[in-house]
Amino acid sequence: MIIHFHYSPNPNSGEIRRIRNIDNEICNIAKTKCIEVEFYSLRDRKLVKKTWRFNLTDNVVRKYYVPLLPFTGNSSFIQWICDLWTSIAILFIYLRHRPEMIVGEYSTSYSAMKMKNLLNCKYIADMHGALPEEYAYNNPNIVQWRLDYITRLETLTSKKADYIICQSEEMKRHIAKKYSVNKERIFVYKCGVNTNMFKLEADKKSVIRKQLGISDNSFVFVYVGGLMKWQKIEESLMIFADTQKIVDDCKFLILTREVDTLKLLLKQLNLEYLSNDVIALSSPFDKVSDYLNAADVAFLLRDNVVMNQVASPTKLAEYMACGLPVISSKVAACWVEQSMIEDNTIICFEKGFNLKLLVDNVKNCNREQIRQHAKNSFSLEIDSENIVRMYSSLK
Repeated sequence: MIIHFHYSPNPNSGEIRRIRNIDNEICNIAKTKCIEVEFYSLRDRKLVKKTWRFNLTDNVVRKYYVPLLPFTGNSSFIQWICDLWTSIAILFIYLRHRPEMIVGEYSTSYSAMKMKNLLNCKYIADMHGALPEEYAYNNPNIVQWRLDYITRLETLTSKKADYIICQSEEMKRHIAKKYSVNKERIFVYKCGVNTNMFKLEADKKSVIRKQLGISDNSFVFVYVGGLMKWQKIEESLMIFADTQKIVDDCKFLILTREVDTLKLLLKQLNLEYLSNDVIALSSPFDKVSDYLNAADVAFLLRDNVVMNQVASPTKLAEYMACGLPVISSKVAACWVEQSMIEDNTIICFEKGFNLKLLVDNVKNCNREQIRQHAKNSFSLEIDSENIVRMYSSLK
């Protein structure tokens, strides 16, 4: 038996898919079952329903919903109380089920470390981000005690966990160097893509474009995801606007749950004149691949900072699995092999980049080769092999 605990408010997030996949991988290898523990904010208590939260996988035989205490983060003392509560909850669930291992998602791992000496099992920390750097980036005015607390959280988790699962080779190097952790204790699980769901299907291109009112000759950009500032949607829109000046028939397909927000954003950026050429819609997850096949190139712009350097964006894997070249920035050199940049699988766009060259590179790229890159570097099969190696080490 394994116990996997986490906190995530979004049932459709990449984090949740990652948790599902790790559960299944370990259970299938160990020939065991999983108990899932979800910590949730009391502010979200009305949303804690099986119909709203994600479905249990076949290997999850039981699920606990454990509320977090309110007012988390208001002060270091209240944070300490909340951590203690989480630790006690983990300990009681452990004593009831006596699992052979516990897997803790990053944001709650610190609490398990407090009780580590009382847990007679292997503890695996799922660390999918450089947490102090991420908080500092997203919260420029963060109070010092909060940043110190988050740093202690990452330090204790890194040093006390028996094994660490992280999302990239760059993150593995980051943890090993920052905390002097033996690399043999760190395994990479890249949030890979299901290449049976996301795939290159040339026949879908005309079908989907016809549904959307896009001509076969259009040059089509695509972006999938939220509209937070760090996701660089404003920059993507500006590149699209500039491309329209040199390409007669150009469209931008945006798959997002924030369609109304996008309309406001176009107005704020004085880009309302693009409204007829920006096609925004919300799509079920199992239909995203169809829309990706209708596009020519995808956007995945990020700032070149530690938070992004250690990432392994799920969207990158999904884009590439559908044979799409990706417009990114210098940070992409931390995500992929240099060959993927050299063959224009990844187009590193910087200010002053020649847009005509970008369009030519996209038109001349080998989409089948891009898909093969995804299968070789970002598939769930690759992730699975790393989990097998981790489990072998546990034994």
